[in-house]
Amino acid sequence: MSTSILNATSVIPNGAVIAAALMAIQMRNLDAMVAVQKAALEGFGAFARQQREILGSTLRSATGTSTTVDADPRAAILRPIDALKAAMIDNSANSNVLSELAARSSANVADILQKRTMAALDELKAALLEAMPPPKA
Repeated sequence: MSTSILNATSVIPNGAVIAAALMAIQMRNLDAMVAVQKAALEGFGAFARQQREILGSTLRSATGTSTTVDADPRAAILRPIDALKAAMIDNSANSNVLSELAARSSANVADILQKRTMAALDELKAALLEAMPPPKA
């Protein structure tokens, strides 16, 4: 593959310029991929830390529930229902937080990719224009 590129650069006018520009573009693309992976890992880390916090909070809440027997049977019926309602509200809020973290991380990754793609296209256009002979009048 590399020999065909070298052969092509000798046949195409300014082929070496185009090849060098394409290599530079590709190196910047690789740098962008490193940034994307770093941003994705940071997002996953934040997501995992939030999940750990939610789990810890849920376990603390579950172990803190009273197991005492009430003299009033109505209180014994109402307490678990109220605890269930509170847990549902907490779980909904936790789900929203996790969704926001995932969306923010995904948006950050997409932004890095989009910016690099736009820059790579501009760089490719400039390299091709530089390598092409000017139009004859």
